[in-house]
Amino acid sequence: MKVQNYNLDICRKIALSVFFFAFLVSVSALQLEVRNTLQEDFSVLEELTIIVQNHSSSIEFVLPSSVMDVTLDGMPADVNNNSLMLDLCNGCIVELSYIIPDASMKGQNGEYKFSRSMNVPFDVDNLIYEIYLPLGYIIGTGDASSVPNIAPNPTSIGSDGKHIMISWKQANPQLPEVFQVIYRGHEGTETVASEFGNELTEWPVWVLMVLFLVLGTILGLLIAYFSPKSNNAEIIPSSLFTPDEKKVIEMLEKTESQKEVGAMLSWSKSKVSSIMTTLEFKKVISREKIGRNYKVKLLKKPMD
Repeated sequence: MKVQNYNLDICRKIALSVFFFAFLVSVSALQLEVRNTLQEDFSVLEELTIIVQNHSSSIEFVLPSSVMDVTLDGMPADVNNNSLMLDLCNGCIVELSYIIPDASMKGQNGEYKFSRSMNVPFDVDNLIYEIYLPLGYIIGTGDASSVPNIAPNPTSIGSDGKHIMISWKQANPQLPEVFQVIYRGHEGTETVASEFGNELTEWPVWVLMVLFLVLGTILGLLIAYFSPKSNNAEIIPSSLFTPDEKKVIEMLEKTESQKEVGAMLSWSKSKVSSIMTTLEFKKVISREKIGRNYKVKLLKKPMD
């Protein structure tokens, strides 16, 4: 009888040990990094990086509808019924990418809206979510009181030297969650002004416009000539600027013309315009439209 009880006690201890070990193995720690690069054709390149710890299993990952060019760890993925199997192993990193067509919608006043409901079939300890706007585009400047330009509130807004970047960092996120941004081309307001100008066809209006333009130009040249030159740009750490931004700022210490900056650097008009837009958004410069060019004033400059 004692031997039977002894054996039963051993079995219970073994069972508890197995249960405790299984519980430890089931504990997962996953970091999810998502990068959405918006394209001018309204599609988005979505790149996911899954960093796994203390977890070992295969899960079914359901892809968004109509995705294209699906790759898993840099290789074409085997997609079955719009889903694929992900092998999550302890200490591994899984990289998944695909293109979602028609991800952005065109709204009013030349603005575009990108909205993405993010959800994954596993618990996430840390989420890093980033949206990169298309080259030459900026965050919408419409009435944010009725519809916010960015939702939810981002952790940071910056630039990689080419694109404006919105970033969220969340611990233990409650998924699914919808991330959205309203954006527009930086020349959208100029297009409206151009269309309004085309309506002015009466010759008296043109005569007055030319007269005021000439007088304004003469007055501006006189003020610029007799005004004392100053360089009171605020000094801020050099680490806050990208290499391309530093080159542009260096040129702005020699000229106030955006067109001349592009010529001096031998860069395309779109690249210079994109960087200028980013610097203006960061309040590093201010710009004034003069004809088909911009007069740029440097407000801040880097210090090593």
